Amino acid sequence: MPTRIESKLASFIAAALLAWSAHAADLRLAIETEPAIDPHFLFATTNTAVSRHIFDALVDRDEDLQPRPGLAESWRLVDPLTWEFRLRAGVSFHDGSPFTAEDVVFSLARIPAIPNNPNPYTPLTRSIDKVEAVDPLLVRIRTKFPDAILPNQLAGVFIVSRNAARDALPADFRSGKAAIGTGPYRFVAWKPGDRLELARNDAYWGGAQPWERVSLRVIANDAARTVSLRSGEIDVVGNLNPAHAETLGKDPAIRLFKRPSDRVIYLILDVARDVTPLATDRAGQPLARNPLKDRRVRQAISMAINRDAIAERVMDGFALPAHQLVPAGITGYDAAIPKLAFDVQGARRLLAEAGYPDGFALTLNGPNDRYLNDAKTLEAMGQMLSRIGLQVKIVGEPWNVYFPKARVAANLDGLPYSAMLVGWGHSVGDTSGMLTTVLHSFDTQRRFGSGNRSGYHNADFDRAIQDAVAEMDPAARRLKLGAVMATAMQDLTTIPLYNNFVVMAAQAGFTLTPRMDDEMLAMSVRPVR
Repeated sequence: MPTRIESKLASFIAAALLAWSAHAADLRLAIETEPAIDPHFLFATTNTAVSRHIFDALVDRDEDLQPRPGLAESWRLVDPLTWEFRLRAGVSFHDGSPFTAEDVVFSLARIPAIPNNPNPYTPLTRSIDKVEAVDPLLVRIRTKFPDAILPNQLAGVFIVSRNAARDALPADFRSGKAAIGTGPYRFVAWKPGDRLELARNDAYWGGAQPWERVSLRVIANDAARTVSLRSGEIDVVGNLNPAHAETLGKDPAIRLFKRPSDRVIYLILDVARDVTPLATDRAGQPLARNPLKDRRVRQAISMAINRDAIAERVMDGFALPAHQLVPAGITGYDAAIPKLAFDVQGARRLLAEAGYPDGFALTLNGPNDRYLNDAKTLEAMGQMLSRIGLQVKIVGEPWNVYFPKARVAANLDGLPYSAMLVGWGHSVGDTSGMLTTVLHSFDTQRRFGSGNRSGYHNADFDRAIQDAVAEMDPAARRLKLGAVMATAMQDLTTIPLYNNFVVMAAQAGFTLTPRMDDEMLAMSVRPVR
């Protein structure tokens, strides 16, 4: 005879399977923010994940960030500055037009040309000097400098139809007019604030997917996403709040999936401006000099942060403490770099040495809907910094409000923040993207420094980054990238906090493979047979 618990479990699973069978051809995913749909506008994980349904890249990557053939069936390094990509034959866009090398040339030229792009995809293409269609199925790319990981970077660059997307702006993709790709799903409709509807591309070169229709529903609130999953309104949710994940993990009708991600969450400090807008004395009066320019102050801020407590308590164990701006397993991580100390008394001494024995006032800004427990992380850091004498104000904003304000200029003019919470996913499997974007100084010629919101500028450091990212030998590249990271951890203009987990949940009738890059894809979800 089954026990009461066994009977209850069986009824839960039966109900879940019944709910699944009622819409077996459909898949409903919950996403936190409205997608751009334009695959070249606003470089962010939610957008790349959505784009990967409709569009393809020359190079694909698996759930462990390993490159594999996409629209290019093969590629080779001709010489240190030249790559050739042999394209897949017989691929068509959703409107039936053939995919050719000319679409690749057009797509790569479009990326830097989009106006007013708050976070462009140019970090993935900035090494490219010239793109040539040698014949309809062969693309030759000439780079400005040796770029060992260009194929990995191109896994985030989606190919659009040169006919459908000619002169198109983001609004043309949201309307569906330009949203014509070669991907496994076709654009059906975008309902602002509600959902993106997709239909299966039965002619997909990679084989048809099991889901006839996919609905990506915008549910910004963590609790609402959890309720939607448990009620059966949604099949799969990602970017789960750890507290909700703990609850869902105890529900027999729900399956929980997790793994460490490629993303590190960090704090950027304004070290460039002589006067920074959101650091004052404790009475709210402007300071004569920006305290964040003093490395002792930055070290004190780092030493005040209990990373273990953030990972274990704020993130409920769904994160690992970060002592570098890269997680272990990514090229550029150096196990020899010492862990960042947690030492409240030592931090107080450093502040006093820097001339701030009574501390000062500082505002911490960050998103409140972008990363797992981002708002709670800000609050926890505020409490930690208050213990060393800082008077901290926390301001959390929706991602679509916060991030557009963070546009970078050479001198940070107009940047309204002094201390910012941000994250970076190392989806190319290498730290070069972060080093050239976040830590290298602003350089319009190389297109480096587009995410350098600290204003840090050190000519020797810049040269070390340039040398490391141009290194083609894998072993030498690891050593050089590790040395650059060691220097960054001494200067601490950008302070690592934690490496968050990918946390996803699905109803019992579904199984999925979480991706290290935290992209939630319908292609990763399968029905339980």
